[in-house]
Amino acid sequence: ILKENGMKNFIVAFAVSVVLLSCTTDQSKKLDVVGQINQNMIKNPSAAGGAGTNYYVCDDGDDANDGLTEETPWKSFDRGMRQFNRLDAGDAVLFCRGGVFNVTSTLRLFNRNCAASFPCIISDYYNYNTQVEDRRPHIISMHTGKLFDFEDGGSADHDEGYKVENLMLFGPGQDSGTAFFFYNDVDDVEINNIHIESFRRGLQNIGENERLALVDVSAANVADKVRGTFEGSVFTIESEVNKREAEVVIGSVEHNQYFVCDDGEDSNLGETPFEPLRSFTMAMSKFKSLKKGGSISFCRGGEFSFVSADRLYNPNCTASEPCSIDSYVSATKVSQEIPIIISTNGGTVFRFEDGGNADPDGGYIVRDLILKSKVAAKNYGVYVFNDVDDLTIDNLVIDGFYVGITLQGTNTLNEGADKHNERIVIKNSKIINNSGQGLLAGCSDCLIENNLFENNGYGKKVFNHNIYLSFSNDSNITVANNTLRKSAVVDGECSGVSMVMHGMASNIKVINNKVEEEVGRVGAGCWGISIDTGYSTREESFTDVIIAGNEVINVGNMAVGCSSCVNVLIENNRIFNSNTVFGVTNIRVPSRAEDTVKSENIIIRNNEMVNYGGVIGIDVALDIGIPVIERNQLYADPNSAICQKVNGEEYQDVGACVNMTIR
Repeated sequence: ILKENGMKNFIVAFAVSVVLLSCTTDQSKKLDVVGQINQNMIKNPSAAGGAGTNYYVCDDGDDANDGLTEETPWKSFDRGMRQFNRLDAGDAVLFCRGGVFNVTSTLRLFNRNCAASFPCIISDYYNYNTQVEDRRPHIISMHTGKLFDFEDGGSADHDEGYKVENLMLFGPGQDSGTAFFFYNDVDDVEINNIHIESFRRGLQNIGENERLALVDVSAANVADKVRGTFEGSVFTIESEVNKREAEVVIGSVEHNQYFVCDDGEDSNLGETPFEPLRSFTMAMSKFKSLKKGGSISFCRGGEFSFVSADRLYNPNCTASEPCSIDSYVSATKVSQEIPIIISTNGGTVFRFEDGGNADPDGGYIVRDLILKSKVAAKNYGVYVFNDVDDLTIDNLVIDGFYVGITLQGTNTLNEGADKHNERIVIKNSKIINNSGQGLLAGCSDCLIENNLFENNGYGKKVFNHNIYLSFSNDSNITVANNTLRKSAVVDGECSGVSMVMHGMASNIKVINNKVEEEVGRVGAGCWGISIDTGYSTREESFTDVIIAGNEVINVGNMAVGCSSCVNVLIENNRIFNSNTVFGVTNIRVPSRAEDTVKSENIIIRNNEMVNYGGVIGIDVALDIGIPVIERNQLYADPNSAICQKVNGEEYQDVGACVNMTIR
């Protein structure tokens, strides 16, 4: 290991020497030399990175990049660590030498893919684009929790095979913070060439964690360097970095960050986690003055009530350097629970909108928060209006409003604005118990992924839904890996389509979702997924539609449908219905009366259907062309089942749809 580390130092020193001695060499040759050195380091996993895929992070990068090359690095420590939890064995997350990375919250690190024989690696690389001096990456903890938190939540699950090397870690001071924390059966870890400074604890091992090795680890200004059992030791040195330089780096970032905790004071500046603001209202008043890349962070474990909230509009924020509303770990809260924001009178929590005519804005992130309304069926958790683009909603709980999230249209357009909400991402969130709609939205280039929608729309039959997308010439919409339950439950019975889309749109993907209702608690109108005509006042149509890989369980009298749809692929869906009260059609095109555009170019294949009552497996009636129906399977009582109907007539073709007796 020492030999490996020495080799890496030699390579980097050699790179610097080449640059210094080649004063007459042009810039392109310099880049070629250093690029080759990096390639040599990559080819030798013991020198830098892993035996698998390397992911790059640099403070001049962008979290919107793919992170797969030195030219396309991510920007933030947080993005790198989120990827660490998804690495395959032998992969690495590499931070650029000379970079400074500020960390405002704790993320648990747990990855079952890693192995003692093929560890997952956190290390460094040389960034020839912007590096001024050759030094280890500086990771600066701006919160009072754990920096590297190796543990899984809940009961212990075994994980192993981590290597962290070639970093300098700086904390908030000797009174708070932990650099490395190991808990819940973490084995076979190597900490190599690491400097730890200004933490309360350097390394802490709690419980039965084995073979945690320390190699060339130093510490300065750390009250408790090692707690628990480690192989190796930590040696104490004087401060490894010019503290004045570090303070300048931290201070420049803090000025664009605000911290809020329910044990803070609104008389504080709120620019550090040690002197936070107190109230939601005061915190959000700072939003309009944020510079690009700024943030407002609420302490984990905190609760924040408010009566009214300002509109949120900030033209400084951009897609490449977004402004964030998120959470952090406070020294005074022994909690990892995400903050709760409570609307005491049912007012909207986050209202992204400029007043008057529409001006383009965007570049916003809202994540790791719980939004609750004390007054049911009123207003919105998140409201978006007047051309807001590049908005990410990540890991929210939105509970008890009229509509959980809504993306609306615009007023009159000013120069540069359009009528579309574009590049919207809604992911990893729970949208629950909202009386009108869970999600009511129109958007282009949007992604709705890995969310739970449950018990939304209970205020009205038929017209309310878990997901209601209303389009106006939108395109590129993906709804994937979501779970939908209890749609428009009125008088104990599901009475509205769980996922419905109306309007006009192209390139729609509905993939790998799960739509399910409780047995015996559905009405006939409790459809599963329907992309169809719903407005009497305007033409509607849908082009290039994929409905694939979904599970639709115990819904009403239709599982999957499409109307006025052109170029449609419905495949690999699994449909199960134990209903025996009313007749069911599993897949229907058209599902409703069509507008001027008629459905055509329909492919329905490889769908598996299981029904216990009367059923039509597939029902297609086209004015234009002939559908392609192939390799579908229906498991049902043949005495009460029709495998497929085409243009109103039963059509028997075992290559298209085969009916197998249900067991």
